[in-house]
Amino acid sequence: MPDSSKKKSMRLSFKGEAKKKHKPRSTSSSGGPSSKADGKRKRSPESDAEEYGGDEQAWVPAESAIDVNGPCFLFQELQDPSSSKPIPYTLQFNSTLQSIVPISIAPPDLGNQQILLTGEEGGEEAGAMIAAIEVSPTHVHQVWVANRVAGSTTWSFKSGAEGRFIGADKHGAIHAESEARGPQEGWEIEPIRSGAGGLAVKSAVHGRYLTLGTVAGGKTVLRADADRAEECAWQVRVQWKYRHQARQEARAKMEVSSSGLMKRYDPAAMQAQGGMVMGGGNKPRSAEILLEMRAKKKSDRYAK
Repeated sequence: MPDSSKKKSMRLSFKGEAKKKHKPRSTSSSGGPSSKADGKRKRSPESDAEEYGGDEQAWVPAESAIDVNGPCFLFQELQDPSSSKPIPYTLQFNSTLQSIVPISIAPPDLGNQQILLTGEEGGEEAGAMIAAIEVSPTHVHQVWVANRVAGSTTWSFKSGAEGRFIGADKHGAIHAESEARGPQEGWEIEPIRSGAGGLAVKSAVHGRYLTLGTVAGGKTVLRADADRAEECAWQVRVQWKYRHQARQEARAKMEVSSSGLMKRYDPAAMQAQGGMVMGGGNKPRSAEILLEMRAKKKSDRYAK
């Protein structure tokens, strides 16, 4: 007798329809069904999440313009007359005045926590944690969302809390009132090779660099009227997740372009095409190949 314990499928079947084969489920070493976590996942060669404790939202330095993507914050160091050490200033959006105010961000006093983290048990991971503490934003208005304009080398910086874009007029005055991106809200990012490195942010319209300066009374202001990139170095921090994503996209574009170039100048394809032109010759000549292509496209009336 047929086994009545097996449930009959209620799915309709048709004559000639191929039966679906069920693959047996593999079991793990513990005896249960294996999961994706049991297998080895392929890691990207550019992945460096382990250096930051595996935290995808850790603040990491942007080493090039390609890394500037998603939430970020910028800071620049200014020399303090009363101290031998420079003081870092970051850009904070003032929602009341609808403007950008440079704010000093002194490293926090870790005290005993620093001794605990830098002990033998901390190691390299502790050093990464301390570095992250020193450069993390302290307020939501210090975070800006960087976005690259498609098909160009221009970036925009929008306040993550208020949605206002950073812009500059022809006199170098900075404003953050526009909710839409226009020509004045476009910026170009250039790497600085000399000194401590960093990135320079230049107005895409007026060609002047974004920098901090001191006016009468000792007030620190933000301007976009500098001419030399070396004097306007910004340290940019982005979240690891978005930096990794930007690097993967850039690498994929390079692979596509390189593969297309190889197909275009493939010796085998040129040999085959040359054989058609010359009637099976072993050494194709590029002049005859180009002449044949122009005749097919009818781009030249003399190519007949």
